[in-house]
Amino acid sequence: MEQEKIALIALLASVTGILLLFAMAQSIEPKEMKIQEITIEEEGLQVKINARVEEFSQRQGIAFMQLYDGTGKIKAIAFEAKKFPELRKGMLAGFEGKIQIYKGELELVVEKVNEWK
Repeated sequence: MEQEKIALIALLASVTGILLLFAMAQSIEPKEMKIQEITIEEEGLQVKINARVEEFSQRQGIAFMQLYDGTGKIKAIAFEAKKFPELRKGMLAGFEGKIQIYKGELELVVEKVNEWK
């Protein structure tokens, strides 16, 4: 009987913990940054950049961009370009994604495109 109570308490604690982790993960917002603020220390960080697409090309379902926000430029890549049919040269938007270093340069791996704010 005692073991059943302990098992029930452990199960309830586990389920509660999982639900709390899920809720916290949903509420984490990417850090809004200006391009000039981004350094190699931000590698792996989820960020949001409000910028204009200065250069745009697409090959094999991958979109390649250069973003400009008035403070600097950064290369950006969207691996699943079909998720972002609105992407085009000259558009203004909020780009969310992860900062990475590719071939020695900072790059934004785009995961979400939002309305300009």
